[in-house]
Amino acid sequence: MAEREIADIYLKLREQALSFSGVEIKAPPVVPGGRALGVIMDMGYDTAIVSVMGLADGTTSMYVSNGGGKIGMGDHSSVALASKRWVEVAETASPVTETDGDELPMDGTVRFNILTTGPRLFAEARESELGFDTHPLHRLYAAGQAVITAMRLVDEAAPG
Repeated sequence: MAEREIADIYLKLREQALSFSGVEIKAPPVVPGGRALGVIMDMGYDTAIVSVMGLADGTTSMYVSNGGGKIGMGDHSSVALASKRWVEVAETASPVTETDGDELPMDGTVRFNILTTGPRLFAEARESELGFDTHPLHRLYAAGQAVITAMRLVDEAAPG
């Protein structure tokens, strides 16, 4: 089994994202009266971790633990819209608990951090279970995958 590569830049970008609050996120919650401001989905694989972030203002980035990734994807309207929808789904995600931790996921595990107007919320599940619509976190996972798809489509349409 290959060892995961965790680059310093990845840890710094992820730490910054986890610390975002209403001050840095330039939009109110997507749902009127709601409190969700953003979602960070960390997907653990044997050789890397992929973290996708979507915020209520449409800001969207993807960080890969080996140092790769994409930032500024929310400049594309389709990606920003997908992120806003993801935050909307996060508003009713369950089961979630309050956290101030920043642990990285194990191989095959997906961790969700929901940034709110209050404490950060957390949920975790095996990725193999999240594909089933009977799983309580399926909608949150599917909305995150829609963000990844929107990012991929923008990349595929880019010249060059």
